[in-house]
Amino acid sequence: YERNKREPDYEMLKKLAEYYGVSRSYILGETDKKHYWELNDKDERSIQKDLQKMIDDLSNSDAFAYSKEDGEMDENTKKLLIMSLENSLRIAKEESKKRFTPKKYRK
Repeated sequence: YERNKREPDYEMLKKLAEYYGVSRSYILGETDKKHYWELNDKDERSIQKDLQKMIDDLSNSDAFAYSKEDGEMDENTKKLLIMSLENSLRIAKEESKKRFTPKKYRK
């Protein structure tokens, strides 16, 4: 199979995929996704929608004002908070895909 003269068997594909930490579909060139839990466009839109809702909720409830000096957060701190929220949403989405994707869809 290394010289395109034969196809690798299932066990070899499984070993290669495990060794490189990718899916069998990725090894075969059937997909560009290395892992079944990678975020797709739909996931990205969902994350951005949820993030915007969180930002709106925080802005409306004066949550950006915190008790350190009883004043509003500076712009840099707000950006860091928003980046942290976005990363948290991404991690949560990937973890839920890892945990709840049925085995028959894990390639």
